[in-house]
Amino acid sequence: MEFLRKELKLCLCCMTEHDVATVRVREKNIFMGEEIEYDAIYEYCAETDEYVASDEEISINNISMKNAYRMKMGLLTSDEIENIRQKYEISQSDFEIILDWECGAIAHYESHKIQDKSHDKTLRMINENPGIYVSMLNKSKGRLSLENYTKYLNVAEQLM
Repeated sequence: MEFLRKELKLCLCCMTEHDVATVRVREKNIFMGEEIEYDAIYEYCAETDEYVASDEEISINNISMKNAYRMKMGLLTSDEIENIRQKYEISQSDFEIILDWECGAIAHYESHKIQDKSHDKTLRMINENPGIYVSMLNKSKGRLSLENYTKYLNVAEQLM
């Protein structure tokens, strides 16, 4: 257990106000049939020697667990997917249009949903070769605003 910080607040474990620590704990779990290890964040009550997670910590821990699974399976992590999109300075919804993927796919991959191997392969190719991205961008030109198309093309051409 690694202590990250302490804060005077109402402890949800013992329901009294005292210094509550935020800690990082190495966890093991089975996810999709695979044993994985990842760092999880909790609030720790020294009075009861118990951990509790806020809604935000539950979400962070969920993403951390799924990213550990992605790494074990050789898939891009949610941060890596977001970085690819940011590299091209494109919104999630426009990226989905260019990729011809279902609405919400990128938002899900950047958070909680595990991408399939074919989507992962496409994202890797786009990341490694801006020319592939430009080709896909040109095919979707009519489905994007002219302003966004031009912006995305200029960004991609600077990366080539």
